Amino acid sequence: MSASTTFDPQVQQISTVYARGFLQAANQELREQAAVAAVVEELEQLATMVFATQPALVERLSSSRASLADKVGLLRKVLGTRVSAVVLRFLGVVCQHGRFDLIRPIAARAAELFDESTGVVPVTIISAVELPTDVESRVTENLSRALGKKIELSKTVDPKLLGGLQVRVADTVFDGSVQGRLERVRRKAFERAAERIRAEFDRFVSVQ
Repeated sequence: MSASTTFDPQVQQISTVYARGFLQAANQELREQAAVAAVVEELEQLATMVFATQPALVERLSSSRASLADKVGLLRKVLGTRVSAVVLRFLGVVCQHGRFDLIRPIAARAAELFDESTGVVPVTIISAVELPTDVESRVTENLSRALGKKIELSKTVDPKLLGGLQVRVADTVFDGSVQGRLERVRRKAFERAAERIRAEFDRFVSVQ
């Protein structure tokens, strides 16, 4: 159900807050898992198939110049009875707090959290080139076995990645790329240099 997105910790944190609020409201109102799944999918489809293709609409719903009444009125005019009441109310809440520019990551995060609650773990594989089918299958099987859960896999190709793989399991990123290893080496070298500087500073202070 979930789709891959570029990982940004701050966006992820904000999106998680709203996604949890949406799921809590949906569970309280609808109670049945199948009904909650339907509105989660509805929100995700709206975000990816409607709002993603209408940047002017998203900008207007995100604008601080428009009143909340105007934004809610616009949502009702555009969506009408085409969406469920719980989704429409939630969109109004996002407008109220000025976070409609994050509607796509919020919807994606709601899908991820719903999957997690039903025993499905969203996994994103990022590679420099398209993975062969056999490699993809092995990665999926190994992760599923290690986590003891069913995996919902999404893939992203990033030509800037220098070999290897990055695997994101929910909020955790496992970086096996050459680029990631180089970054870890660079960070360790910086830490060692910082330790030497601190040691020199301590000696200087003790002499004084």
